[in-house]
Amino acid sequence: MAAQVAEMLGFIDLKHIRVIWGDSDLTPPAPGWNSGLTTQLQGGALCRATDKLRQDLLQRAAARLKVDAAALTIREGVISSKDNPSTRTTFATLARANGGMIRQDAACVHPGSIGRAMNRGVGACFAEVEVDTYTGNWRFVRAAYCHDSGKLINPLLAEGDMTGSLVQSMGVTTDAVPWDREFPGTQHYAVGYLSYRLPTIMDVPDTTNVFVNSLEPRWFFGSKGFAETAIGAPPGALANAIYNACGVRIREHPITREKIMAGLKANGRTA
Repeated sequence: MAAQVAEMLGFIDLKHIRVIWGDSDLTPPAPGWNSGLTTQLQGGALCRATDKLRQDLLQRAAARLKVDAAALTIREGVISSKDNPSTRTTFATLARANGGMIRQDAACVHPGSIGRAMNRGVGACFAEVEVDTYTGNWRFVRAAYCHDSGKLINPLLAEGDMTGSLVQSMGVTTDAVPWDREFPGTQHYAVGYLSYRLPTIMDVPDTTNVFVNSLEPRWFFGSKGFAETAIGAPPGALANAIYNACGVRIREHPITREKIMAGLKANGRTA
């Protein structure tokens, strides 16, 4: 969000942009920043407010410099004439002339609430596994994790988000969420992380994240909202890969060696 605001206001880095988190004196209430809504909902409101601020600054500068706003350009907090760069003013000068802070507000309606939203990311997972038909042990060897994500503004963040989602989804596949046995679905009975077995670095496969830059034309900077876009794909991909490897179809998670051995026995593959 900071990068988008900086770009729209003509800054080439983020040193002039200060992000203030969760201050209700400055910002109205909003839904959580999750599930791709950072780019779509909060991002839409921020970009629209920034665009309004940019137009406001240009109009103020045009009146001060006696120049048409269309003939002005913004860079590093300076508004100047395209034809005569010496004709210029600054954000600070305009703010002082205004008697203080120049502020603009904006809102955004979540695109998914008004019909089919194509500016949400979609994804797929391709998995390679190894199955030991003598013991039933299996291993997630490689993954191609693919995401139609629009223009990536922060590639490192995108890599981290998607790799994390693959690990989460792999955990669903290898170890079911330990719900209370007496009242299923109501109480998580893990005492802590020591009793809730999460995948470790020894379990995570060799992963290639594939980002498809589809350059979404209906959103700011061609970006799409995506958060753990393909997280629903690995469990099914792993079950299908195990079926292709040893002929055992497992339809419920977790996928365990006991289920694989039972399937092999049912198929006449073991003694």
